[in-house]
Amino acid sequence: MDLKLVPVYAANGLIDYYDIEFVKGKLQVVDGIDEIKNRLLINLSVFRGENFTNREFGTDYFNNVFGRDVTDPVLIDEIKASILKTRGVTELKSLDITRDGRTAVIKADVKTSIGEINLATPITI
Repeated sequence: MDLKLVPVYAANGLIDYYDIEFVKGKLQVVDGIDEIKNRLLINLSVFRGENFTNREFGTDYFNNVFGRDVTDPVLIDEIKASILKTRGVTELKSLDITRDGRTAVIKADVKTSIGEINLATPITI
């Protein structure tokens, strides 16, 4: 089981970030396909090196996504690797990345050991 993540929307109606959910003061948890989706969101939201207990966890945004001379193949390879290393993911069926300055939107169809996930998440630095 994992803590349940819910989107927090910006004034323009787009997802700004994800936060954990409380209902009547109690943390909400998820399991099954929602647990794998949460793992994907966390893995894609954490900058590699940010987690002091595991410096290899997360996505290398500074060097391979928003770096000064990042090419599209490097960007795609980094996001693919990040998705595929998520526990429970078995296959990446499709991937679309839109990058604009310090913002990227990642859309992916992911096959898991339980079912399929259609993921769409913004990343901003």
